Amino acid sequence: MAKLADLKALAADLRKRLKQVDQLTGRASERDRDTRRKRESRAASKEVQVPACQDPQRRTLLESDDTLWLRYYFADLFWYPFTTQQLEMISTIRNAILYGGDQAIAASPGVVRLGPGGDLEAGSWP
Repeated sequence: MAKLADLKALAADLRKRLKQVDQLTGRASERDRDTRRKRESRAASKEVQVPACQDPQRRTLLESDDTLWLRYYFADLFWYPFTTQQLEMISTIRNAILYGGDQAIAASPGVVRLGPGGDLEAGSWP
């Protein structure tokens, strides 16, 4: 009967030869298959499906007026009249989008905050 050390050496040699066969035949190892599967899964999760525009005229109108856009798409946040400071911030953000720049914008306390769920909220609070 073979000794345990001899059997371990034979098993290691067999694993080495099987790996060579897998490389020659194109069969991937479990680790390679897992890596490929995870890569494909990450790539699929990065794809964003943008639905077709339902109303091009409305979109054109709203894109020409930032306050209308905010009131339409975020009506639950911007239901009140905008303050002078908010209108200035909206204009500054529009200019940064159109022309670029490295200007920082800071709001006064109570103008914008993060809600309990981490969502952006706007308005005046005590």
